Amino acid sequence: MCRNTAARVCIGLALLAATASGAAAQPATPASPPDGAVAVERLLADVKEALASANEQMSRGTLVLDSVTLELEAVAVTQIGFHVRFFILEFGRTRTATATSALTLVLARPGAQRPERGLAQQSRLVQALSAAIVAAGEVASAGWDSIEGLVPKSVSCQVSFGVTREGNQGLNVAAMSLTAGAGRVSSQQSVQTIKMTFTPKKQEVKAPAP
Repeated sequence: MCRNTAARVCIGLALLAATASGAAAQPATPASPPDGAVAVERLLADVKEALASANEQMSRGTLVLDSVTLELEAVAVTQIGFHVRFFILEFGRTRTATATSALTLVLARPGAQRPERGLAQQSRLVQALSAAIVAAGEVASAGWDSIEGLVPKSVSCQVSFGVTREGNQGLNVAAMSLTAGAGRVSSQQSVQTIKMTFTPKKQEVKAPAP
């Protein structure tokens, strides 16, 4: 009798352990993006398009974009299969309401390729960012000779902006600021930042005539 009882207890414990193990192996319930969230890859596509458009407009200037860093206030969301996606919050959503993390992306310098879309087809965010990047280049150029006798190797500027959605029309900009240097923007709102370094164009060395 005791042996049968002990056997039943052992079997019961084994079944309980198997059930617990099976429950632990199940994937976690996928989380949904917070309200007012924009996928980082969607924003990144607009930033790259704005860089290409601005680079074309600055092609006749004396400075070039040497490095570009995108700093985002992002929200990490775990989806099906433990796949993690990053989102940013629309401007107007406070960062204190949703936990955010700093996400830094170092972007490749825009090449000589022309932007895929003309100005009329670009989203308002692309147009605004492109104009701000060109303005940053002008600020860098103006500051190049501001100190007599000192020629800097590079000049840094940054553009901080908030993003809003416009339905199927793409993204728009809600607020924007342009500053020289590389200081950190402090805000209760969800603000994204593009940090840029400008350097002089390399002079082409012509081969001597034969």
